[in-house]
Amino acid sequence: MTEARVLVVEDNPLTRKLLRLALEQAGFAVLEAADGRAALTEVSHPLDLVLLDMTLPDIHGMELAPQLRALLPEHAPIVALTGHLGTDDPHVLAHAGFSGVVHKPIEPSRLIPLLRKYLQDPSLADEHPYRGRHVLLVGDEDAQLRRQTLRLKQAGFEVTTARNGVEALLKLREAVPDAVLSDVLMPEVDGFDLCLAIREDPSFRDIPVVLMSPEYVEDENHQLALKVGADALVVRTLDIKQALTALTEAFERRSVPTVTNDPPTHAEHFRRVAQRLEHHVATSMQLTR
Repeated sequence: MTEARVLVVEDNPLTRKLLRLALEQAGFAVLEAADGRAALTEVSHPLDLVLLDMTLPDIHGMELAPQLRALLPEHAPIVALTGHLGTDDPHVLAHAGFSGVVHKPIEPSRLIPLLRKYLQDPSLADEHPYRGRHVLLVGDEDAQLRRQTLRLKQAGFEVTTARNGVEALLKLREAVPDAVLSDVLMPEVDGFDLCLAIREDPSFRDIPVVLMSPEYVEDENHQLALKVGADALVVRTLDIKQALTALTEAFERRSVPTVTNDPPTHAEHFRRVAQRLEHHVATSMQLTR
């Protein structure tokens, strides 16, 4: 009985054959595509995972991944397959729709467990100590929300999503969650403003709030997170492992952070937002190149 249906998109016939044999031997059902056009045709079939070579003859993987992402079920991971080091920037890959990256060549003994990790059944989370806890997940990128929702459900959480801070505050009034996990850079009300609003509202102030940054977290960002009463500020990774650890620690600690006597000024906050926007512009330029 096959475990899952995997689409292997690889233009090298030998590499594609070796991957197919390794996957089939492990019990997977395998579909193959030699280029981007064939891959887009194959996604009409039910799929659980796509293993996508980054350098195809007709299209680059960074361009093809968003097209595949739009056609695939939201639970289906897309894993980049590359022989080039330096093409595994987590933010750039996540922005394009990838769930992770595999570097060629890779032994089947390493590849199969890695793919099974991406295909982990959410029911395996039944033994998680926080099964049934409700998390409000906030972010303005659809692909990120889908991946993060899947990872949280795999960890046992129930998940409600919001696209920005304004929507998050409305969702909080509809049903109070056990925790809030929010990106820091969003339109209208960003993660820092959202956290400050939560801490200043008596109905929500005891809720753990973990903020995620798509970039290296500088000391100034940590200071700003402390000022607004966040439980933690972590780097947003593909597997959100740091965020899950921070949520676990917040539940165990249950000492509610408070807003400092000197909350961030508008000028300070604006400067930090501007710096993050500049980073995203640079990342977008890199992605375009």
